[in-house]
Amino acid sequence: MRRFGTALAACLTLALGGFAAAVVAGKSPASILQTTSTTTTTTVPSKKVTICHRTGSKKKPYRKIRVSTNALKAHLRHGDILAGAGACPSTVQRTDLKGHIVKTKKKHKK
Repeated sequence: MRRFGTALAACLTLALGGFAAAVVAGKSPASILQTTSTTTTTTVPSKKVTICHRTGSKKKPYRKIRVSTNALKAHLRHGDILAGAGACPSTVQRTDLKGHIVKTKKKHKK
């Protein structure tokens, strides 16, 4: 119990000293608390991914959409493509059903 009282007294002394320093510096203690509380931000990993969704249309066969990572496998199985930095393809592409375009080999005439 004695350790708790000592620790509590130390915390209060530090807090009061900080508020006193803020007042001397010309800032309100509330502004000090606001600036320190907003500096610690964490980034949450994105749970969505951008894909080129196969529409079935002849004019615009793909449309860029964002889907949940949980739904990604189902989209890729029916011919959607993982989106790159550019635009989606303007013609229907053959895929490996894992989101990658399969390039067909051209047959050479003899």
